[in-house]
Amino acid sequence: MKRSRPLVFQFPLASRFLLIFASTLVLSTPNHAETHVFHDQFLSLGTLIELSIRTGDAALAHEAFGVLEDDFAYWHDNWHAWNPGDLQRLNRQLPGGGCIAAPDLIPLIERAQASSRTSRGLFDPAIGRLVELWGFNGGAGPRTPPSAEAVTRLVKQAPAMDDLEINGRCVRSGNPAVMLDLSGFAKGYAVDNAIETLKTMGVTDAVVNAGGDVRAIGRHGNRPWSIGIQHPRAEGVIAWLNISDGEAVFTSGDYERFFRYQGKRYQHILDPRDGYPVGETASATVVHSVGDVADAAATALVVAGPDEWTKIARNMDIDQAMLIDRAGRIYITPKLAERIHFIDIPAEKIIIER
Repeated sequence: MKRSRPLVFQFPLASRFLLIFASTLVLSTPNHAETHVFHDQFLSLGTLIELSIRTGDAALAHEAFGVLEDDFAYWHDNWHAWNPGDLQRLNRQLPGGGCIAAPDLIPLIERAQASSRTSRGLFDPAIGRLVELWGFNGGAGPRTPPSAEAVTRLVKQAPAMDDLEINGRCVRSGNPAVMLDLSGFAKGYAVDNAIETLKTMGVTDAVVNAGGDVRAIGRHGNRPWSIGIQHPRAEGVIAWLNISDGEAVFTSGDYERFFRYQGKRYQHILDPRDGYPVGETASATVVHSVGDVADAAATALVVAGPDEWTKIARNMDIDQAMLIDRAGRIYITPKLAERIHFIDIPAEKIIIER
């Protein structure tokens, strides 16, 4: 593990997001023609999307920005559980038990099912009714916790991703408690799709940053792309990391959405096993070659907590991950510990999980 103080280039509106360490300087190397790093940003999927493309072709960069803005707008409209769109329509019809046509959502659902299984159900997008009950569905929501009876009633119905049956172009469920909330997974799936679109357009060096969740291809000139990892309890970053071609880095934390009631903090990541907000973990960061896997795993590790996170990481084939508990202790896998650069973190706070 290395400790240093990198120079941070912070994008507007991104103080709570993972930050890209990238400049807009002209780059020229023996192996590349003169290039620029072009930037674009817009709001989608409930967060700030930041795009960075290194190329010598300005027209290609701006064309790619336009294509991705349109794609993210479509995903934003159709993957929200409570706003009008494909997912809301599916959720409204699932309790009826019939087979509902949802061809555009099926690939996303299948990927979510796979990660739910490997996480042993700790990543469970089928608990949308619990999310709604707690008021974490995008509205103002209650500022008081729901009743224990209401939580218990939903947990006993045990909504799970395997309750969904896919037949051709349609989806059905025999469990009326199933309601999909894909917000803990959709960013990863969207980032993966955005990277594939960039590749097909001929872009070789780029970063897609969805509110602090990042995937990169290529390099930033003669050096790797570098990203910062959000500190869960302070402004700015707790560490930074050079990322290789194709890598994704996703963080899930209790600082994103929460409310306080009678002095207790209730955050938006719920444990499907008891229906209550997770209490021990502040954040989890995962490095993986697939964005949607990293996204799902980050959520699952937050739910697993310090006692179980290594088991779940192993089951999800994750060998680079970090978990920070609410006391500020940092648990990290050896492979990630070798390459991460912490910023002013005492050595005694860092626990390498072997």
